[in-house]
Amino acid sequence: MARGFDDAAAWAAKNGWPLDVGEFLSYQEADIASRVRWTRGAVNEAQKHRFSWEFCVVFGAYDPIALAWREPCCGW
Repeated sequence: MARGFDDAAAWAAKNGWPLDVGEFLSYQEADIASRVRWTRGAVNEAQKHRFSWEFCVVFGAYDPIALAWREPCCGW
């Protein structure tokens, strides 16, 4: 994951384009520990490179309507 973000940051710097991590998700059938690791890693990399990012889509970790972090449910 880190290499992908590093490569994207290098491309953006070379070409003068800001980058937005518009969506990163983990599949709802994955175990919650894996989903947390994936989300944490993506957020950390986005912040490290000062990319904007979003985490409120259907598979996201945050519910923008309830204004709350989603709790594990439905077997995950």
